[in-house]
Amino acid sequence: MVGWGRDNWGQSDVPPGVSNLAVVTAGYQHNVGLLSNGTLVAWGYGLDGQTMFPAGISNVLAVAAGQFDSLALIGDAPAIPALRAEDPAYAQGIFSVSVQTRSGKDYRLEYKDNLGDAIWNELPTQPGDGMVMRLSAPADVPQRFFRVREL
Repeated sequence: MVGWGRDNWGQSDVPPGVSNLAVVTAGYQHNVGLLSNGTLVAWGYGLDGQTMFPAGISNVLAVAAGQFDSLALIGDAPAIPALRAEDPAYAQGIFSVSVQTRSGKDYRLEYKDNLGDAIWNELPTQPGDGMVMRLSAPADVPQRFFRVREL
């Protein structure tokens, strides 16, 4: 993982040894990462406690970072598997990316014009089969911000 931008509180300095991140959320001047084993890591500005989560916290299902706070949704579900999008490419007006799928799960590429937009535009869903799948946007979808969803 790599971070960039204003780094006055270390919010762009990903802690050494951090791996297996399933989700990363950015707050005002701090970041919180949810590891694939359901535990958390946080870095950056923490003088108001936003990077100091309760000791022994586990079974985290979701995480969010605000301006001066961070939240975690705790549950009894199994640890979140890391969904890894690999080999992104943009060629001849088409964006594509590879993802390792799981049988019984569906996958969808979504896009938006601006990260500030609340809504992601959905492309057709494709079933996973346990193999690597290549997802792509049609040529009439100009280069934007993309994400892969496991449903």
